[in-house]
Amino acid sequence: MPSEQPVYAVAFLAASAVSFAVAAWVPRRYDARGTREFARFIGVVGVYGLVSATQVLFGASRTVTDAAMALELGLAATVAVVWLAFAAEYTNRTFHRRGPVRLALAGFVGLAFLLPATNPLHGFVYPVVELHPEPFAHYEVVKGPGHYLITVLSYVPFFTGVWLLVKLLRSTRFLSRSVGALLVGVLALASANALPYVVAVPIEYNPLYMPLGVAACGLATVVAIHYNLFAVTPVARQNVVTALRDPLVTLDKARRIVDVNPAFIETFADGRAAPGVAHRPFESVVPDLAERVALEDYDGPQGIRIEGGREGRPAAHYTVTVSPVESGTHLLGHTLIFRDITDEVESRRELERQNEQLDEFAVSAAHNLRNPLGTISGFSDVLESHLRGVESGDARYDPALVERYLSRLNAATDRMDDIIADFLRVMREGKTVQRVEPVDLESTAARAVDSVGYGPVSLLVERPGRVLADPSRLELLVRTVLRSAFDRSDGPVTVRVAVTEDGFVVEDDAGEVPVEDCEMLLEHGRMSTHEVTGLGLVVARTLAKVHRWDVDAVPGDAGLRFVVTGAETLVEGDTGSSPATGLADAGREIED
Repeated sequence: MPSEQPVYAVAFLAASAVSFAVAAWVPRRYDARGTREFARFIGVVGVYGLVSATQVLFGASRTVTDAAMALELGLAATVAVVWLAFAAEYTNRTFHRRGPVRLALAGFVGLAFLLPATNPLHGFVYPVVELHPEPFAHYEVVKGPGHYLITVLSYVPFFTGVWLLVKLLRSTRFLSRSVGALLVGVLALASANALPYVVAVPIEYNPLYMPLGVAACGLATVVAIHYNLFAVTPVARQNVVTALRDPLVTLDKARRIVDVNPAFIETFADGRAAPGVAHRPFESVVPDLAERVALEDYDGPQGIRIEGGREGRPAAHYTVTVSPVESGTHLLGHTLIFRDITDEVESRRELERQNEQLDEFAVSAAHNLRNPLGTISGFSDVLESHLRGVESGDARYDPALVERYLSRLNAATDRMDDIIADFLRVMREGKTVQRVEPVDLESTAARAVDSVGYGPVSLLVERPGRVLADPSRLELLVRTVLRSAFDRSDGPVTVRVAVTEDGFVVEDDAGEVPVEDCEMLLEHGRMSTHEVTGLGLVVARTLAKVHRWDVDAVPGDAGLRFVVTGAETLVEGDTGSSPATGLADAGREIED
């Protein structure tokens, strides 16, 4: 036996062994989409290698040669069709499952087996078959039209499968290493047909040498699987992952990034392009995020807080759902889906803040209602006692006493009416402001003065400007402060207003107020030396809080100084660089 004959036979047999090993290992190791089709593809190549080895060893047998040539063309067609089935399954296509397509592919494979098998009858595939003695006895064939027809048709499904994978590569860079390596191997497998044109071979019959490409294909397959060819298959990637609005990232067992969607890149990866994060460790791409996520926690969504939230917010809140990526019993990695719950968290906190404000206001209202209720109860008892004495003849009717006590009762009921009116007003206006606009404080204060109608008042605007606020609530706030000033005055009142860099000040000259009464006015709406109308500055404090402002009441030069801070303002003539100068003319949504 010539030395070349066993060398080629061993090469073909080794290629078959590699093919069968890969075909058996892949479905056992992985249970992802396309693994079965891939195993069939490699398995058919293994059968192809056995046929080629048989043809080399028994090349002098015409029967073996005819059978081998018939099988080789049929197997080549089968390889192309199974490769197409794998590429379609892997890229989540379904056209190959349709009845007409399946029928056409099956018919083509049947034709590829039938024409060479019946070649002795028509010679359409191999017109001439001759015995050659060198380098060892074997039959050489002349290719006919049938051979070229089957070969060309075989390349149609083969390159269709290649096109599907190339199209997948163009849509995502995350599979570039795995799919790219596989494409290189498969093209090397197909290119082995060109071997007789490149080097000297004992039998110049192209399809015979296709299995020799298994070495390159097998190596490429190992590389492709190493880079997660079947760890994360692109099942409906365009329809699910890419279109998903919630950030998503898939990691392998080594915590390397296997795939992400655009939302993840935009939200967490500082705008870096997707290829820049592919195959990199999760901790190096988003270290703050990585340390907050527990990959082993499958019990439910995890809550995390990320500093530097979207749209200029100080922080963003997410829930993270961790799902294992498995192939059969093997853990391949994890998929993390993040849902932005910042709005829900802020809404919940806002609701808690509103409830807290309303609770405080309700306590103040209840506290203030006790005084007039006590007055009504006390004077009602006195009147009842007096009238009973008159009825029994123990006392004489005193109209002055009755009138005086009824007047005190009317005052108490008026006080209760004012408190209830303020309470209802705050219930209506006490929700947190959502939309604000620049409001001129001077014109707002002027309207407030006109609407109070208690007596003469002088308005002095010491520093005009605008405040970013809800117009109606700001006017109600100023009007409430003015009403508090009239409650403490015995005559005309002068009110000074001024816009500051972070708020505004309203100061009156309605009489000196002790420090302890300032606090009492602000917290409880009353003071030890004067009666006030309604809930007084409690209403003003609540209206400031719904803007997320801070308030304080301190003694002024000759009265009370009501100070608001934490507001955005624009002082007229001020071109400085303070935050207030950034006030826009258009309204906007208020933000935390």
